[in-house]
Amino acid sequence: MKVLSSGIVDGWFEDRFGSRGSEFIYDVVPSRSIPFEIINPPEGTVSFAFILIDYDTVPELGFAWINWMGANLRRTKVEENESLTATDFLQGYSSYSGHEGGFTDVRYGGMWPTDGRHTYTLQIFAVNRVLDLRDGFTYSELIREVQRGTLAISSVSGLYSAHER
Repeated sequence: MKVLSSGIVDGWFEDRFGSRGSEFIYDVVPSRSIPFEIINPPEGTVSFAFILIDYDTVPELGFAWINWMGANLRRTKVEENESLTATDFLQGYSSYSGHEGGFTDVRYGGMWPTDGRHTYTLQIFAVNRVLDLRDGFTYSELIREVQRGTLAISSVSGLYSAHER
């Protein structure tokens, strides 16, 4: 299994998916979600789960920042900005909805590195069942669910900078 994103060009996420974009919710949270496609999922895959995560926040915050999570995706392609329009898969709360983020009900929150450049990783889990989750699930709930029945994991990473590249 392989995952690709047309939102990554020459190893960098395009500006529109983060703080240098032009679309925001709450006037400050980047809202244009990335597109991705899953190639050659393993036989027996019933659904997919995904996490877009920034591990470079650990030294500053003490935890990885979750930009987007989804579960029970039953197709292999997600179009750009579907975090705002899709109704056929569940979305979890991003870190923007947590204590550090300070907002409520933020599903996709785009890239906004506080210092320099960060690597953002999209992880895809091919699962042999529908996950027992509800819309607005948490990271820990997702991880517990994907531990049972994951057939394959794939990822793609791209850079994003707080300033120009």
